[in-house]
Amino acid sequence: MDYVRRVRWRWMAVVAGCLIAQAAFGIVLHPGDGEPEAENWTDRPADEVMGRWANNASCVAISPNCVITTRHQGGGIGIVVDIAGASYRVESIWNHPGRINPYDANYRDVDLRIAKLAGANLRHYVPLFKGVGEMDQGPHTVIGGFGLGRGADLRRFGITYGYAWEDGAVNKNLHLRWCTNCIDAIAENVTSGNPQTGPLNNHDLVIADFDDPSSTPAEGAVAGFDSGGGWFVRTTDGWRLVGLTWGADHAQTMETLFRSSVNPTIASPDRIYALRMRSYADWADVVLAAVCTPPEGDLNGDCTVDMRDLARLAGQWLRDDCSGSNGFCAGADINGDGRVDAVDLGHLRDHYIGSND
Repeated sequence: MDYVRRVRWRWMAVVAGCLIAQAAFGIVLHPGDGEPEAENWTDRPADEVMGRWANNASCVAISPNCVITTRHQGGGIGIVVDIAGASYRVESIWNHPGRINPYDANYRDVDLRIAKLAGANLRHYVPLFKGVGEMDQGPHTVIGGFGLGRGADLRRFGITYGYAWEDGAVNKNLHLRWCTNCIDAIAENVTSGNPQTGPLNNHDLVIADFDDPSSTPAEGAVAGFDSGGGWFVRTTDGWRLVGLTWGADHAQTMETLFRSSVNPTIASPDRIYALRMRSYADWADVVLAAVCTPPEGDLNGDCTVDMRDLARLAGQWLRDDCSGSNGFCAGADINGDGRVDAVDLGHLRDHYIGSND
């Protein structure tokens, strides 16, 4: 039996239970796991790239006026997204159109959407990862979300085998948390859902384990209200969004395990799952091209100021004949004074993605 069909019912349980963010770093962490203090943890994206989707999920800023999140937590046009203490109303939503599942003709739209925020002009945002080798980018993956933290220890025979989650009815998604993990696997064309009661999902996923002992500093796992939260890797161009939290083992029982509950002397790490952004980047580019508010210095119109824009500016460097007739030197004359010089470089630098994420 192929891998996709073997995991179908497991994924169904994950989706059903992953409407899945108190004031500590990490999401579900091992006690004493070397959790860094907020002000000292610099090797991660800025807090401002993460948002609260209404009162039951997370989202990630991917342009000055758009966020990306999952669909299964509900909510639509008019709901409120909170980012960095500011509230924005969702003005428009684009759901992923889905794709034919090669293993089953019954399929549903991918559990993914982009939302435009009315009046937003966010400086901090992280583009989607479009390269290859997600598992090879940097020493670890950084995960953020407004999800529940660790609750009581789960013990058997005097051995802790996992952790309950906090009470979601009390805590909700009120506090931003960060942790790290490592991408252990990638699965493509994963089928989830119950064909007897509804259509199926068809997803590409990145997968991480919650190990014992922990394999990265401040290793964590996602929990309730983390759906739509970001998995980030640092590339040569800065932070990139490599995954979007989608589910976790034992989500239905609101637990995270790292050892067997039957025989806790045996390591049995839960797996956590994120939608693989590389697979959906082309669709996201089309949406953003239509609705993004371009940041200053975005010379190629992809809603991101990065090395490509710097290269374009370098190609026009020190020209002094910029005008409307030549598009102000293909946009490199950012301040419109007729020259491409250090002033324009400064404008580009202020919005360069490396300084925004």
